[in-house]
Amino acid sequence: MLFEAASAGAALCVGVEADPIKCWWIRREAKRRGMQGIVSIIRANLLNIDLSKADIVFVFLSPALMKRLKQKVFNEMKPGSIVASYEHRFKGWEPETTDAKLNVYIYRIPLKAHSSYYQTMLNLRLFTHLPNLLASHPR
Repeated sequence: MLFEAASAGAALCVGVEADPIKCWWIRREAKRRGMQGIVSIIRANLLNIDLSKADIVFVFLSPALMKRLKQKVFNEMKPGSIVASYEHRFKGWEPETTDAKLNVYIYRIPLKAHSSYYQTMLNLRLFTHLPNLLASHPR
């Protein structure tokens, strides 16, 4: 999937994989294809990686891990970011799009899921309108 995204024009594709053999193969393949600066792999558990800068996360995880990942993506990913899952769905979260032929489910992080982002936007809106509010309520 990393190589397909890179070939489609993605600026940077970073994979997270716990299996050292798969990591080795991806690094070897990136070098063979001349994509070392575009495709990279981190050997780690996805649940221990900061997802706050990710725009798209593609996963192939067990249903048990999907349950744990759901809260993580809601807490860390920006509203509007995408989570694509192969084979397994998130329980209690309807996919935005489904490709039944490929068995892929596409989810988008909603605004309300990321409470700190929502609060920041609310504070920014208040701050932007603060001078007008103060002017309309003289002491």
